[in-house]
Amino acid sequence: MLVLGAGLYSLAQSGRPVTCDGSVMHRADQCLITTDDGTEHVSHAEMERRKRTGFSSGMEYGLPMVTAGLISWGAGRRFA
Repeated sequence: MLVLGAGLYSLAQSGRPVTCDGSVMHRADQCLITTDDGTEHVSHAEMERRKRTGFSSGMEYGLPMVTAGLISWGAGRRFA
């Protein structure tokens, strides 16, 4: 069930707009990111790239996880 839930969450995240600290970003916006290493200004395009290549890539991770979760769940119900 955990795999199924994680897969569904990942798929849901893939269609969401680009955000910075919870606020939707527009094309001209800059996101100010502060870490222990310092502060950086990140453009909308870079945030979009990071979102696309991160774990929230729904089609790369979410779909296989949903499939595996459904198979595991179905197998568990069949043998229970």
